Amino acid sequence: MKQFARTAMVGIVALGGIALASGCQNSGHTDRTSSSDTSMRGDAAMTTGRFDKGYEATRETQWVSSTAADAERGTLAAGDRVMFDHAPGTSEWQEARTTSGRTVYVHPGDFRRAP
Repeated sequence: MKQFARTAMVGIVALGGIALASGCQNSGHTDRTSSSDTSMRGDAAMTTGRFDKGYEATRETQWVSSTAADAERGTLAAGDRVMFDHAPGTSEWQEARTTSGRTVYVHPGDFRRAP
């Protein structure tokens, strides 16, 4: 019985070690998205996660990195594409993902469904 308990304990510890090691594969991963992107034009739409509805800017429009007063700002040109997680709403800002993979806030009224 002691031998069985010892073997079981070694097995549990080994499985725990494997689980821990496999969970750390993204450890140290850094987002290398440029924070100075002002031109986010591109045709390859990002369809990761919840952002799966493609829209394009109907005119030159502003984006911000957050809704805080001191947020980083930039410009999207007419025709630039973004991905929304739902249809554009009526709020002043809506979260979107650019084709470069950056998550920003845009004016939803400046976008139409991409063809």
